[in-house]
Amino acid sequence: MQRFRAILLVWLSIGLFVQLSGNMWLPSGSSHAAQINLWFMLPCLLLLATYANRFTDVIKTREELFIVLFILWFVISALWTTSDKSGVFNKYVRYGAYVLVYLAGITLIYLKKPKYLLHSIDVAMLVVAIGAIITFYLQVFGAEASLSYRETRIHEMGIGEFGKFSTPLQSANYFGAFTILAFGRLLNENNKVKVVIFSLLTFIFFSYVFLTGSRGPLVGVVFAIIACLLTLRPKLILPACLISITSIIALIVLTTDVSSLNINPENFDSVMASVTSDRWFVWEKAIANVLAERPVIGFGADAHMAFYNPLINFTYYHPHSGFVLVTYETGLAGLFLYVLSMGSVIIASFKLLNVQHVKIALGLLAFSFIAMLTDVHKVVTRPHEYWVFLWLPVGLILAAKRERVMNADDSSSSRQVKSELEYSYEVEAKKKQITQD
Repeated sequence: MQRFRAILLVWLSIGLFVQLSGNMWLPSGSSHAAQINLWFMLPCLLLLATYANRFTDVIKTREELFIVLFILWFVISALWTTSDKSGVFNKYVRYGAYVLVYLAGITLIYLKKPKYLLHSIDVAMLVVAIGAIITFYLQVFGAEASLSYRETRIHEMGIGEFGKFSTPLQSANYFGAFTILAFGRLLNENNKVKVVIFSLLTFIFFSYVFLTGSRGPLVGVVFAIIACLLTLRPKLILPACLISITSIIALIVLTTDVSSLNINPENFDSVMASVTSDRWFVWEKAIANVLAERPVIGFGADAHMAFYNPLINFTYYHPHSGFVLVTYETGLAGLFLYVLSMGSVIIASFKLLNVQHVKIALGLLAFSFIAMLTDVHKVVTRPHEYWVFLWLPVGLILAAKRERVMNADDSSSSRQVKSELEYSYEVEAKKKQITQD
């Protein structure tokens, strides 16, 4: 059985590499999902089956409980969805199962072979970096494109479906997450050769984010890098927050025409539209609609949305914000569960900063929250590039917390056994003393 489990762990680690990097070397989204099912989901389920006798350990921490409750609520909300599509509930049952199995897989690799996790991430970064370099050659240098900010906005490699994303923003979020993965590995590395390698990877990924011309991911990268630095010096959290806020405000002012606007209550909407690239309209409409009609339960998973903005002649079919999406589809109840689950995960991470995986995860979570503010139209979904910053960091922190709890349980059991032995020894000693007397 141990040999079988060892094979499954290697298989699962390869699956993690496929999930992280497949966007660059697999020809289409459906192909990527199929390979993840084969290389990650299948070995994970087989590995879980070998631990079926430990069913009582399925949920071991409150963080795991909150995450499961949020995913279950998201899935259940499909029962009252306003979507005109058929089979929405069955689809979200699958999506919820995908996410839960993914989190379980991350936990299994971490608990059994933590080095496999880092190896999968490192190899994935190398492959994604090669894809980024090819993209630079074909889309920027080969095309003699401008390197000025927002003049060139890349989002595809230029070779068929390889390395192709729907929008520049989507590709920026993906490469922004890899920027934080590389930077997190850099901060925790002492080997000079690896320091150089991770520095180059960080530069390559950040360059890709810059060339997408997407402001949100740039802000997210800055915010996440500061979060990573804080894992080394937690006492600097106050000045770091001030620097973060100042940097983000400066970046917004420099990349929008806010400075030319006369900000007052009458033109507040126009200011917010400029700052948020016209997203403010759909955020306002979505929140107003759900609070007016279904404030507690929302419109259900995959709910119908179509808000037309006459000022830019554009119809929004999703809210361009993960937080607004959660509120619109699952109501205030779903938003509460999401904030509760993510908040508990963040609090747990602060107590586990001595673990390298958690340091990287905390940076990814910081990036994730900025991405959730400005984009993300899928949260509980099938395997997706968003998983790199939405669910990978959650899985890493849950795994580290579970390991801490398991170690505490083992220590408690050891102390209990020791106490029972000491008690037995004292009883025997007293019996001998009475006999002698």
